[in-house]
Amino acid sequence: MINLLILSLGMIMIVLFWNSTSNAMIRWGHPYHEFEVPKPFYIEGITRNIHLLGGESSPLNFKAFGQVPDSLYLELIPSSNDTSILFIMNKDSNSLYTYEVEEVYEDYRYRAYSPAEYFWQAWDKIITPYYYISVTDRPIMEEFTIKISPPDYSGLPISIQKANQSDVNALIGSSIRIDLKSNRKLKNGYLSLNEQKTPLKIKGKRAAGGFIFKEDALLKILLEDHRGITNQNPIPYHLQIIPDLKPEMSVIQPQPLLELGTEQLIPIQIKIEDDFGFSTLQIGYEIKRPSYIENQSQISIFPIYISDPKVLSQEIKSIWKLNEYNLMPEDEVHYHFELYDNDKVSGPKKSISNTYIAKLPSLGDLFASIEEKED
Repeated sequence: MINLLILSLGMIMIVLFWNSTSNAMIRWGHPYHEFEVPKPFYIEGITRNIHLLGGESSPLNFKAFGQVPDSLYLELIPSSNDTSILFIMNKDSNSLYTYEVEEVYEDYRYRAYSPAEYFWQAWDKIITPYYYISVTDRPIMEEFTIKISPPDYSGLPISIQKANQSDVNALIGSSIRIDLKSNRKLKNGYLSLNEQKTPLKIKGKRAAGGFIFKEDALLKILLEDHRGITNQNPIPYHLQIIPDLKPEMSVIQPQPLLELGTEQLIPIQIKIEDDFGFSTLQIGYEIKRPSYIENQSQISIFPIYISDPKVLSQEIKSIWKLNEYNLMPEDEVHYHFELYDNDKVSGPKKSISNTYIAKLPSLGDLFASIEEKED
């Protein structure tokens, strides 16, 4: 009777405290089976397996249940090697453990774990299974060249720049050609100049296109492969104008004010310089009569010959003969020099000298000069 009472009492206790005693009963009933050591908490992956496009970022989230720790370890293993990369994730206000992986370009496997804090603890570490990050490659440029063909007037050679040169300098009017090869078969491609898109010609993995350089611009290459995936963060190429400076000249002869002799000749000696060459050197002149003669003056042009306009720094010598202009006593020739460069794209730029004066003496001055010579 006593044994029955004890057995009944035991059954009642088991039923009442089943949640607490079930594991003990199972272990008591299987004395030869090795059971896992009970742990104070467990970790569960929230993000688990994820898929990214090359260069994208993603948070990795975990949550712990039970007597949770303040931090967990994150183990990241790239597919390119089996070297583990460890990070510490601290618990936030929502009891989540988070780490942000940035700009992922290859596959990874990852897991979270917490090692035992003391050596006498029965468990070594609490760990999640491995989860996987799979990455889809974006189209990238494996080959890239920029061919710059300057305008003919400059005499500059054609140049080719590679992808690692992000600054492109060219004269206005230069022809720019882009050639590239992608790692993926392409569906579309565009040249983006200051956000204005121009289609590229596509052939398999290759693309090509071009334009005439007109202004400073930001150039980007936009690619879309046959899967509809685009390149990320295209390299900005800075296109900058090489200035075509206006020509310079230095008048050595004549003097600013010159009294003409009987031969009415003006010796000319001018040093001229430019960065790409010359088109024209000329004299703009106006014949002014004495005030007592009614005359309507006008500006005329006298050209000065340049033997080789492509020589960038040279000295020009010439003689300007005025006797064919039928000058009279007291006439004055007001003139200046005009120098033009050879810019055939934006139009020749010019430099203009100060005004020079050549004059014939009056009749009185001529008679006085004759009398002086006779004396």
